[in-house]
Amino acid sequence: MNGALTALLLALAAIAWLTRAVPVTLVAARMLQIEEYEDTRFLRWGLTRAWLAHTAVLAAAAIVALALLLAAIDPARGPEIIAAGWLVASVVGALLWSWSPPKKQLVLTARMRRVLGVTAAYGMLLAGATAALLGVGLWPIAGVLCVVVLACVPGLSQGLLVAADQSLRPVESLIRQGYVRRAKERFAQVSP
Repeated sequence: MNGALTALLLALAAIAWLTRAVPVTLVAARMLQIEEYEDTRFLRWGLTRAWLAHTAVLAAAAIVALALLLAAIDPARGPEIIAAGWLVASVVGALLWSWSPPKKQLVLTARMRRVLGVTAAYGMLLAGATAALLGVGLWPIAGVLCVVVLACVPGLSQGLLVAADQSLRPVESLIRQGYVRRAKERFAQVSP
């Protein structure tokens, strides 16, 4: 029963965290696009207190930190307590998250779709790693990771977007080279 309950809580917590991370990441993606994919400017924007210390972030971090403390008091039920804390913190964080309406909407260009796809893969790997650590009984490490992940969702979303953007730089370079090659071919055909 203990293992089944933990597995269920872990699955729900991972899904809830990913669901919570999506709107945060979309706001960050819009800012990355506004900053013209310039990682330094984008990261500078993210250093604002409103972004990093949002009420949703603080509440979620406090809940999962409390769960970590309770798990330390009752180590036999540690994985269940951490998983439940992760789930509750993700739901509370999602309910408290709000951001001012954008003046400029996110445009889902081909490049942005690629960046978001790689970002989603990285996020799923992170959620899966946390769940795996809890699943194999390493709840102290997973608990700390949950606190960090929930406390850093805005910063983490920025970091994952930058990592995805950097990972895709060779691909973007090839795409730009293709545009240049086609333009040169067109100029050769037209002979302006």
